[in-house]
Amino acid sequence: MTIWRTGNKEVVDLNEIIYILRKVSKSDNHKIIIGTDSVKLGYHYVFTKAICVLNEDFYDRRYFYLRDKFKDDSYLDLSKRLLKETTDSLNLAMEIKSVIDKANIEIHADVNPDSRHLSSKYKNMISGYITGCGFDVKVKPLSFVASSIADLHTRKS
Repeated sequence: MTIWRTGNKEVVDLNEIIYILRKVSKSDNHKIIIGTDSVKLGYHYVFTKAICVLNEDFYDRRYFYLRDKFKDDSYLDLSKRLLKETTDSLNLAMEIKSVIDKANIEIHADVNPDSRHLSSKYKNMISGYITGCGFDVKVKPLSFVASSIADLHTRKS
């Protein structure tokens, strides 16, 4: 069961989120940012998708998130986990784009270009995957929706 929540942890229906995004997308200056993060908690992996709205007119800086829990040790492999995070974000972006033509969507990837971090070796693969699907991409330190918003709700329900 998929339970979307607002930043205040209130349950919200995906149709209600789409309604808000439709309204926001009428503004020329809007941005809908999607990011996903994951963490291993006990025997499970928690993946959290987040949608953030940036808009000068209304709903500015509001966000929504969805947590999923999996018991699958194959996610110990960082590349598999990063690909799932990216695919989750892309699927959500494509779902939104299919119902809102004018949606200005950007994807935030939880990869770090700094070679001191393990995720750096996947930066080109992840960035290429996202741009190849037709979306703009941001990586750390600019990927705040994945690395801050989704991360916060990945660790805390």
